[in-house]
Amino acid sequence: MVEEGHELWQEEEAAEEVHRADGEEPQAEEREAADGAGAREGVEREDDEDGGDGEGQGGGEEGAGLGLPSDLLAGAEVAVGRRAEEDHDDVEERERRAEPTGQLEGPLALHRLASRVRSPPVPGKRSTAPERPAGGQRPRGLRRHEARFLALFLLLLAGGFTVVSLNWVNDRAIEPFTGWVARASGAALNLLGQDVRMEGTVIRGDRFAVNIRNGCNAVETLLIFGAAVLAFPASWRARLLGLAAGAVLIQLVNLVRVVALFMTGAYLPRFFDASHTVVWQTLVVLCGVLLWVLWADRVALRRTAPG
Repeated sequence: MVEEGHELWQEEEAAEEVHRADGEEPQAEEREAADGAGAREGVEREDDEDGGDGEGQGGGEEGAGLGLPSDLLAGAEVAVGRRAEEDHDDVEERERRAEPTGQLEGPLALHRLASRVRSPPVPGKRSTAPERPAGGQRPRGLRRHEARFLALFLLLLAGGFTVVSLNWVNDRAIEPFTGWVARASGAALNLLGQDVRMEGTVIRGDRFAVNIRNGCNAVETLLIFGAAVLAFPASWRARLLGLAAGAVLIQLVNLVRVVALFMTGAYLPRFFDASHTVVWQTLVVLCGVLLWVLWADRVALRRTAPG
């Protein structure tokens, strides 16, 4: 009896353990299902918070629809953000390392370069660059001054040649002046050891003789230079100084011409005609024009100088 009661008690305990095990399995499954649902709700709430705009919500719904893990989605978003920051830093680094010649990249860099080139004018500071009129034409006032200078120059030149062509002017002014030119040239030749003698306006030596007449006294060059100086818009003091200095320099050049022509006729007679009519006549006139250009340029610079 005792043994039968003991076996009955063991069977009842085994049945109770089986019954408890059968009851605990559904409860564990229910707990796991509840935990899984809570986790999914938490992931959906995080996706909704991270994706505040329409694209973020669409991406979260698409990722949830594809069944992607939430940690994978979060890692992808972090990688994309880091890549965007690296690209931005790389662009700024290239712009900083760009050369000052304007080798920049991208529309933003070109805009910065254009803003440097087209810098706004400083208030109260006048630009030193001359203003150019539209179409590349010169100002009307400048053209008026040029026309006035040309007309006055031609008028003075014609008047000067008319005056020296008069007989009484030639006899009382030009001939005495030509004699002075001949005497100065003879004195220069004697200093060079040519042993010449004067016969009026004729310079005569042992091997050659030359007569100084109109055309050899540089009067024509003096008339051209004087007309240009008087026609130029300058003060009378500058004009008188220019006339005096130019007349002295032109006569010095003409003195060299007379001495050179005499030496050419004495030692190289076959070159005398070409030197007299072509070479030296042209050189004297060009010297007069060059002297006027230098004088006018200096006067113009003095007029435009500040103060």
